[in-house]
Amino acid sequence: AHVYLRRKRGMNSLEEYPIDAGVLEDCAQLVKHNSIKGRKLPAVHVSYTMWSNLKKTNGMEAGQVGFNSHKQVLKTHVERNREVLRRLLKTMEERY
Repeated sequence: AHVYLRRKRGMNSLEEYPIDAGVLEDCAQLVKHNSIKGRKLPAVHVSYTMWSNLKKTNGMEAGQVGFNSHKQVLKTHVERNREVLRRLLKTMEERY
């Protein structure tokens, strides 16, 4: 599962402009919930990076992505938090 977080222009570095801990937790909860394997587990590690570090090649399956540089990939540990997930799903808005 993937979550894309749009940041302000110029915020091109996770080291210089880290993601707020609460926002990161919300995004990680959504990734865990929408992952076929992850939603069944009590806890998972979620990788995150800047969009410019994402790579897609012809041999990859639908929805699969890779990274240009694994040094620019950070990870966070997320445990199932039903309260956060309930709040996120309750306020979810789909746009087409």
